[in-house]
Amino acid sequence: SSEAWAHAIQVITPHYADEEEQEAHKLVEHVKEGIMSVKKLSKGVVIEAGSRGKRTNIRGGSDVDVVVVFNDDDSSLPTHEFLSLKRATVRHALGEHVTKGRPVDLERFALSFTHKYHGLRIHMHRRDTMDRVLKVDVLVGIELETPLDLLDYDRYEQEFLSASLVRFQKTFVLKRSSDKLSFVRPCIRYLKKWLGHAKGEGKFPGYLMEVLAIHASRYTIKYGPEIPPSMTLFALVLDMIGHHLQDLRIFLDNPYYSLDNVPADLFSQAHIDETGIVLDPANPVNNILAAVRKPRFVQRAAKAWLKKMPEHLRAHVEVCKREAGDALYHTFRYV
Repeated sequence: SSEAWAHAIQVITPHYADEEEQEAHKLVEHVKEGIMSVKKLSKGVVIEAGSRGKRTNIRGGSDVDVVVVFNDDDSSLPTHEFLSLKRATVRHALGEHVTKGRPVDLERFALSFTHKYHGLRIHMHRRDTMDRVLKVDVLVGIELETPLDLLDYDRYEQEFLSASLVRFQKTFVLKRSSDKLSFVRPCIRYLKKWLGHAKGEGKFPGYLMEVLAIHASRYTIKYGPEIPPSMTLFALVLDMIGHHLQDLRIFLDNPYYSLDNVPADLFSQAHIDETGIVLDPANPVNNILAAVRKPRFVQRAAKAWLKKMPEHLRAHVEVCKREAGDALYHTFRYV
């Protein structure tokens, strides 16, 4: 029912007056302040991204990417070496700053650190239950004017530049799930909550859920109070995942680049036939579907949900699909 749906959305939506949310906010702010206090990092621009930065996080645990972006024009080092030095500084100097600063109530919350290849990962847990409250990844990137700048680097260098594209992902998701389309963000949150239970042993990026929801929102027809548009959108996305995942050929219009700017041979026909393609609107060399592993768990769960959905919702979803036609699944004109 619409009442049950509204309650489910309310439960997973973060409430920023909650103690956990306040403590998580303090930790993120402390990390950002710490970056500016470390001399070797202070010339960087700090961007808060991840699900929290995009406002698609769910209650009871979320992730933040704090990205430090540098201009490397004055550096004589190759890009990957320049970034490696900055990452080493993040791991050591920033980790020490957070440890000494005691940014959260350490009687209630525990902090732990992991040195990852991309920088530093900070975990925040409740001491009483050890439930995860927050994961903060501190990443390092270089300043790119547009995502198309990525094409100026060879494949090896591109591997080091994923963090440089985070701000474009954040801006895209924020704009396309804005208040003008107020049903998109609640749907994304519910999709992520559902995905946490559905993916089993598989890997299914939350960012893919965001992009699919933004795409399908164009074809979500409003019905009435008994079927909230966020519920219709949820069903459309599950239909795409459950029945059409490998058949998807999707390119979303974006402010950064068009298909005319992307070399046609960037993705092989054989690769697309095997996995499908959802081209990252913030990264012209990234097929988001390529990151999916063992999708059968998610597809099985999607089909099970679709079988159980109410008949009036099923009928309305069919109307949306009929009106959308092939555009719901196929907007990538190379193939």
